[in-house]
Amino acid sequence: MPNKDYYAILGVLPSIDQAALQAVYRALVKKYHPDVFKGIKSEAERITKELNEAYSVLGDEKKRAEYDKRRKEWEKESGDYDTQSRSDSKPESEVNEIAEAWEYIVQYYPKAEQCRAELAKLSASLAFTFQIAMIEGKTFSAIELTKSVLERSFLERYFGKSAKIQMFAKIAILDGRIDVALEVNKAIKYLGTPDSGEVDRLLKQIRDKMSYLKGHAPKKFDGDYLSGLEELGWGILYYVIVVIVICILWVALMFIKKEIFLMFGDLSFRFY
Repeated sequence: MPNKDYYAILGVLPSIDQAALQAVYRALVKKYHPDVFKGIKSEAERITKELNEAYSVLGDEKKRAEYDKRRKEWEKESGDYDTQSRSDSKPESEVNEIAEAWEYIVQYYPKAEQCRAELAKLSASLAFTFQIAMIEGKTFSAIELTKSVLERSFLERYFGKSAKIQMFAKIAILDGRIDVALEVNKAIKYLGTPDSGEVDRLLKQIRDKMSYLKGHAPKKFDGDYLSGLEELGWGILYYVIVVIVICILWVALMFIKKEIFLMFGDLSFRFY
């Protein structure tokens, strides 16, 4: 089995389920069929051949499991973001069947289109996978959760397991600095995800090398921005706990005061 990224060929993430994968495959085969493709016929035949090869493996659960196992060996921790970053042909807008279904869905769930648009800023293929997941799964009560799961899977696949590095890469992509995202991907691919104590050093080296976020770094990452947010969260939690404790003590004090009053009131009554 050759070392080809079949997921990238189909424009989906490794986390996609079989039903959604089948829907994507059928839509793409329909789009690139030599009899209907408006471009060069030989190109359509080449793409269709690649799609068929990819689905022949991923469409079979046993073959897919074997492929995933082998893929981990030659891809190590992160995938190759270079392919993903240049995949901005927005296939979802070109597949009429998907587009028609999506147009109908967003009439009732406009939030779905908002989530798709946000994912499209990161990757057209990621947004396409989100559409397929919504269309096939019909999980409209969990639109944001589906978006979050797919985005997290995408960022972890290409930028490692550190949430801070993932956020750094995400902001770089949204800023239009694909070169920075590629550098992060390369660092994770060859160096692995660093220990928590080494994350800041790695990000500083990347910022310096790529001349990125120097002027306005304090707004986002300078001085351990994410750690600051974490400390703020713990600070808020601390004050909430203090307020709860004070309320409990106040209620206890009122109860004790009432008991004392009743006790002395009863003694006074007996005295008289």
